[in-house]
Amino acid sequence: GVVQEGPNAIAYNCVLDAFVKTNENNAVERAETLYNRMEKSKKQRPDMFTYTSMLSLYAKHAMGDKAVHLLERAVSLQEAGKIADGPNSFSYRCAIDALAKDGEAREAEEVLVRMRERDIRPNAFHYTGVLSGYARECKPQEAERVLQQMEDSFAQKHLNKKPNTVAYNCVMHAWAKSGEVDAPFRARACVDHMIETGIVPNVITYNCLLCACGNRGMAKETELLLKQMHELYSSGDLEAAPNTISYNYALDSLARSGDRVWTVLRAEALVNKMKELYKSGQADTKPNMITYRSVLKCYANWNLVEDAERLLHRMQELYDAGKLEYGPDKVSFQVVIDALLKSDEEGTIKRAEDLQIKFEKIYGDRKGWQQEALIEVDQVGALLEYMNAT
Repeated sequence: GVVQEGPNAIAYNCVLDAFVKTNENNAVERAETLYNRMEKSKKQRPDMFTYTSMLSLYAKHAMGDKAVHLLERAVSLQEAGKIADGPNSFSYRCAIDALAKDGEAREAEEVLVRMRERDIRPNAFHYTGVLSGYARECKPQEAERVLQQMEDSFAQKHLNKKPNTVAYNCVMHAWAKSGEVDAPFRARACVDHMIETGIVPNVITYNCLLCACGNRGMAKETELLLKQMHELYSSGDLEAAPNTISYNYALDSLARSGDRVWTVLRAEALVNKMKELYKSGQADTKPNMITYRSVLKCYANWNLVEDAERLLHRMQELYDAGKLEYGPDKVSFQVVIDALLKSDEEGTIKRAEDLQIKFEKIYGDRKGWQQEALIEVDQVGALLEYMNAT
């Protein structure tokens, strides 16, 4: 038979749901085209399934303002009796996630307030979404406030589960990246509180603490913490196993701790330990570009220019052989070039000039190319990946 009518709202919603699942660059634009067509139609009017799909799409693409606007539109339509069902718990979760990813954590927290005003009880996902926003923005005081709200809500039996490792890790990350003078101590206090309340820290927790200490050149503290992680792992706590990121923070703390010769010896020892553990299959500690870059900085601090040059050359060899994901970046080259220019050895100025030419030859067509933030990206990615899988 001949189809007498066009596609209905269900058909439109199925296509919108497909746009949520695709990774195509123009998914949002195409979905909005369909949504606007439904808005103008008299027969295929948007329903809550439509709004939920659009909210999910905005959350996926970090479009906070659009998510909030659409959420409020759905609320208005329900209040006006134009749609049967209004936004539910998942709808609000999408809006919170969109705002948190879009750098608008404060606005995400305000959505929590609106939920309570509308008698929709926030759950762990809503709170953790806000926490992730403050973690991204490195705002530890705000993150601690939301975590306290979460704990209070659980104590009042408004929340089914108490804050978990992921929630605390968001606060830990915010402290680690905050730049606050007392960040290492506040991060340590957070870990102690976790343990006191029966929440088991994992490698991300400890990596955040390593980061907080490492950013301030607290080399002895980071090595002690690394040792504790190994001891926990050996005693059966598999979640505490140090990884490449753990060692990189310890190495970074050595690079920041000044021009003491022992930092070079310790850096070399840590890298050898990473290789040993990785080759034996005991841990995911394969050295990467960030690893070697920290060692370069240690060499430069002690004016060991030949060692620095040799390591830089080795990094390029490993990358060319496919054994290193990233080759030496702009910072790596600059560390060695600066060390050469500061050296009193004969011929170092010419070697620095040659190295600059080499860098421009390799990366000249990739303006601004560097992995300066790779260590941060790795940690944030690990935190959010764990969060989303939980």
